[in-house]
Amino acid sequence: MKPRQLAWKWLLFGLLATIVAGAIFYHMLPDSTRVANRVAAELSAWTGGKAAFSGPVQVRYFPDVSIRGKFELSGGTRLPFVKSVVAREAKVSLSLIDLLRGRVSIDALRLVRPRIVLTQTDKKLAMQAQESRNLADALFAHGSVRVIHVRDGTLVFRSDSGLEVVKDIDAHLDGSDGQGSVSSFGSFVLRDETVRFALDSSALTKDAESSTLPLALTLTSAPLNAKIAGKAMFGKTATLSGDMQAEIDNVRRFAVWSGINVPNGSNLNGFTTSGAFRIAGPTLTFDDGSFTLDGNSAVGLLSITKGATPRIEGTLAFDRLMLDPYIEPAIADGQPIGRLLFDRALLRHFDADLRLSAGAIDAGKLKLGHGAFTITAKEDAIVSEVSELELCGGTASGRLNADDSQATKR
Repeated sequence: MKPRQLAWKWLLFGLLATIVAGAIFYHMLPDSTRVANRVAAELSAWTGGKAAFSGPVQVRYFPDVSIRGKFELSGGTRLPFVKSVVAREAKVSLSLIDLLRGRVSIDALRLVRPRIVLTQTDKKLAMQAQESRNLADALFAHGSVRVIHVRDGTLVFRSDSGLEVVKDIDAHLDGSDGQGSVSSFGSFVLRDETVRFALDSSALTKDAESSTLPLALTLTSAPLNAKIAGKAMFGKTATLSGDMQAEIDNVRRFAVWSGINVPNGSNLNGFTTSGAFRIAGPTLTFDDGSFTLDGNSAVGLLSITKGATPRIEGTLAFDRLMLDPYIEPAIADGQPIGRLLFDRALLRHFDADLRLSAGAIDAGKLKLGHGAFTITAKEDAIVSEVSELELCGGTASGRLNADDSQATKR
């Protein structure tokens, strides 16, 4: 046989071998319906709910193994507070090697235009039924899905302000390292403001009484910019603590975005905070923070409690306190100082208990020395008490009450 004929013979043999191997390989693959059902069962086990594909379902084996179709999930016990997920299109990418071995391993889950609805039950009742630790252990347990992509999603839930809709959710969550850490980033639109986020967490650690999740979070938006490095602890209750740096360009705008309908005004600009913090329940506390607002800088304790009427408590020390941004325009026009220093219309929206001290105080053209005073506001009643104020070489003290719930002010 001539050499050229021998080469063609081997090429033909190789082609036939490839065809035979491909046929054997094809028959080893499970049928499309069986694959779709097994993937749905795996997602059901991972979420603790009922997952299913509906409508036309496409199963492809090349160039990668994937399933496409409409996806629905309900009653996920391992997804706390999630009532249902309905995606117009879901693509599930599978590991071919594991599939040939008879196992289902999901490399990536991509959800296009999912609508995620949270349960409408009272959060306090829900937490009573299941401790935060159990919720965290279920949420961060190792699962069979390594990567999740969400594109153009919608989240629906009910808050104290009514029904809330988070739109245009684009998110990427990667837990493929196999060690329990998760890296995620993306963006969403909440109350007409775009918020970008990045969240990195290490593996959940457990002891006899609690579970701990180290994390780093960055939020970027027009109302708020924040960076957090700390840990979330889940026991009978959930807490978040660590170090925070935050910037709010306009506090009034941020308050309105948060659901507090405060009046417009020219002050409360350029708020920054940094230091150790703790969130427990509805309360955010800085035990020893640094703060700036309207050009004033202070250090001390600040606590903010969310509620129908938010409460602000603080003990703050200023080197120099400039009162000009807070003096009512009437005083600048020469009207009696009895009109008071602070914006009472703003304080009606908060309960406050503030203890302030300053090495020097500037009030318009009036330059004062050391001063210490308190401001208490509750249910339209405002009490301002000056415990010490250096004035014209001497000291002064006094008390001023204003009760806007009464026809006559005291």
